[in-house]
Amino acid sequence: EWNKIIEEIQAVADQSCVFLQSCHIFGLANMLRRPVIILGLEYINTVNEQQAQLNDLVGIYLPLLTTTKNTHHHPIVLSYCHNHFTPLVISENESLSSLKSAVSSAARPLLPLSFWSCSNESTGSVLVNLPVHYTNYLEELNIINLLKKHLNIEDIITDEGLLVRCCSLSEERLPEDVNLLDKYVDYLQENIQPESPEVDSSKPDDLDVALDGVLDGCSFKLGDVFKTFMDFKQKLDDYSKETGAMFRTKDSLKLKEASDLVYKRIDFQCCHGGKIRSRSAGIRPQQHHMALNCQAKIRLYNTGEQLKITIIDLKHNHKVDQANMKFYARNRRLDDSAIELIKNYDQHKVPRSIIRNLIMDEKNIKFNTVKDIANVLNKTTSNNSPSQNTAVRDLLNEIKLADPTATVEVNVSERTNALEMIFIASKKQ
Repeated sequence: EWNKIIEEIQAVADQSCVFLQSCHIFGLANMLRRPVIILGLEYINTVNEQQAQLNDLVGIYLPLLTTTKNTHHHPIVLSYCHNHFTPLVISENESLSSLKSAVSSAARPLLPLSFWSCSNESTGSVLVNLPVHYTNYLEELNIINLLKKHLNIEDIITDEGLLVRCCSLSEERLPEDVNLLDKYVDYLQENIQPESPEVDSSKPDDLDVALDGVLDGCSFKLGDVFKTFMDFKQKLDDYSKETGAMFRTKDSLKLKEASDLVYKRIDFQCCHGGKIRSRSAGIRPQQHHMALNCQAKIRLYNTGEQLKITIIDLKHNHKVDQANMKFYARNRRLDDSAIELIKNYDQHKVPRSIIRNLIMDEKNIKFNTVKDIANVLNKTTSNNSPSQNTAVRDLLNEIKLADPTATVEVNVSERTNALEMIFIASKKQ
């Protein structure tokens, strides 16, 4: 039965909803006949932007496709943070046991079904109920009764007089011989001693020194000169590796004659420089943009015998960190051998998420996304890309096989080496 399920999954691996989405959690709740509650941050943060988009996975998933008679009324609670799910369980401690004995036998742990939302800065934090996913219009009108039908609901009043809707959690625990969680906690307490974090005094705190461009070994300052452009480029690469600050060419003027200096003038700006150019209607204001209007820049000017830094500003308006360098597109580029390996795996119907993991392991790549793999497989350009060459070659072979007497002429631009025209004359239609 499981082999059949796996085969069905592989057959639709390249279709929509291949990545984990809320619909999969809703399906899980109905398969298990048990509510699932996802807790997490209200917004998803990215490397360069806080509250980049709404976290639409957080909320309550009820088994609405099954009858309540055969469902479990204590929910499964999961935490979603940093793109990972973590199961949450009740921690049995003395305070909970004493509370149950002192108050009543009915006392049990409750999970609030509300959270403090900070989406409206003008009004401050507001208590908002967790959303219930995949309800129809009629169910939305009677959401309270719907929750009471699938969960054990209890309302509590806070000291401020706020009504907070909660659901009770199951206190059932696994038998001691199979309770791996408790065994793991006991192992950590017995074998792992608390350690104070080591402070690396060789690196500046918060990269303050790095922002000023005075790191040992790769410092930059106004008036620095370089005998060749490659000398500067090597130093800039070292600076980026040490600080995490990435630069790109903004403007340049090349020398007409061949020279090791290469440029008459060249300007570099931070990868997050430039103004945000949005074409949206403003319906979704919390969007991620590469451009952050960062003013960090370096200008090199050719003095005739060397390149000289005439303008320099290494103050960034965003955090720079070495750990974030692996997320930039230029550091995720794949070489030809990796691309061929990706195509080979794809021909054998290997799912793209697994291809990503295999490539990262075999090529010792720090970071790649499934989208990077998809871009390699879907890449087509207008200037004689390998995929275009293959398509043209296959087409011409089919024509020759169908009519060996056919006349075929191919015109290619001498300047750009781009395909301009294919002339075919055949007796067959």
